[in-house]
Amino acid sequence: MSAHLLVEARTAIRTRRSLQVREKVRREGEERWKFALENAGQGVWDWDIEHGRLSYSGLYAEMLGHSLEGFDPGAGAAFARVHPDDLPRITAAVEAHLAGHTSSYLTDLRLRHRDGHYIWVESRGKLIERRPDGQPKRIIGIHTDITARKRTEACLQQSLAELERSQSVAHIGSWSRDLRDGTMRWSKETYRIFGLPPDTPLSF
Repeated sequence: MSAHLLVEARTAIRTRRSLQVREKVRREGEERWKFALENAGQGVWDWDIEHGRLSYSGLYAEMLGHSLEGFDPGAGAAFARVHPDDLPRITAAVEAHLAGHTSSYLTDLRLRHRDGHYIWVESRGKLIERRPDGQPKRIIGIHTDITARKRTEACLQQSLAELERSQSVAHIGSWSRDLRDGTMRWSKETYRIFGLPPDTPLSF
């Protein structure tokens, strides 16, 4: 073998080893942050857009009542789990992010559980890789189960609605003032008692 070919062979070997080391470091780094997120109660998803497949962490599948074995990795299956009322909004948010209009992806949505009911999740994602032609290649993200929070918010809204109905029947208004910034808030019945439109600016 000539000296020139020997140098080329050694260079190729060093390059291959360097790439292998980089790939090992990348995989180990991903395993560490996935482990950290799992222990924080967040399910991890990784979308290979180019091939239309997703990979999930064990906790992600558990949130939906599944195990990783047999959990459909197709992108179509992932979107099929989304509640029909949320799907147009979610699709628009994902497309906007992939087009580069947003720095990251963040939204709340409902996903179908294996038992048939829906759970609320906060979904965060970010495009981390593009192809040489600029097309999106890979996006990773996390899901946090916020079902309990959504139930609490729904109960609060129901309580406020019942309070407004009670005040209307009894002709009793209420008001509050934020001591930090002086903001005044009147109930609808208080506005009615004083004969003011509900959007009237208030001051104290």
